[in-house]
Amino acid sequence: MRTAIVSTYPPRACGIGTFAADLRGTLLGLPDIKGADLVAVVNEPSSPQRRGLLATIAQSVRGDYVRTARMLGRLDVDVVLLQHEYGIFGGRDGEYVLSFAEALAQPLVVTLHTVLSQPTPHQADVLTELCAQAELVIVMTDTARRLLVESGACPEEKVRVVPHGAPTRLTLRAADDLDGRTGAAYRRGGDRFLISTMYPTIARDLHLGYGDIGTITGALAIAWGVAALIMGNLSDRIGQRRVLVASLVAFSLLIGASGLAAGLTGLVLVRLVMGFADGAFTPSSIAAAILSATFIPDKFNPR
Repeated sequence: MRTAIVSTYPPRACGIGTFAADLRGTLLGLPDIKGADLVAVVNEPSSPQRRGLLATIAQSVRGDYVRTARMLGRLDVDVVLLQHEYGIFGGRDGEYVLSFAEALAQPLVVTLHTVLSQPTPHQADVLTELCAQAELVIVMTDTARRLLVESGACPEEKVRVVPHGAPTRLTLRAADDLDGRTGAAYRRGGDRFLISTMYPTIARDLHLGYGDIGTITGALAIAWGVAALIMGNLSDRIGQRRVLVASLVAFSLLIGASGLAAGLTGLVLVRLVMGFADGAFTPSSIAAAILSATFIPDKFNPR
């Protein structure tokens, strides 16, 4: 079987493009897949054809969608896999993708990376029409399937749930890093930065948009900055140990609370408090390290 994947693709900065690259790599490792061609949606129409791509679609040029679909129809491609997110296709709410689906001769399998709980009427129309053109529709959570079916956008018999996963080597590398480095400061930083790799999954499960993810990230960063400014003075007065222990315990408990958040408001509140705890830890840990290096120099500078 030969497939074609329609999606954004690196080097364009887009999580769905990374997903498409991983999907292609996985498909090429299967014995029944003879080829997995790439059709990249680009937002730079004048850019040259990139190596390794079967074709490109200029995001804002509607005619490109039709031309590419007709081109695929002349090739021995058995099935087309389309990665859908409203923002990566041209037109209002990405409606240009419908021109591609209508002109396509091969069976179309659509992966929905976002299923909104409260779409606008036009977003709902675009999604319903796209699902009608597809042979199968893939979502990544049971919640997304329920929303899709209950809204009437897609018949239940068309929908398949395939949970989103991370590449094995990335998961193993993250685990090795966490096992190989100790210390509360590293683990706190690990939560702050490693959680960014989970944002696509969090957004799908809680039905959040890109702006919501920015709010979550900004909440922690702002609280961290405020706490770092004021908690250093407090730790000087009551002692670094007390602040370090309290902030570490609070931060650890709040990591678990993040997993229990059921929506945007709850997650923002949890991350605000986490940011404050993390910010409180930072000046105290720096002060403790400086004092230790000053009064126990042989420990840090052995001769």
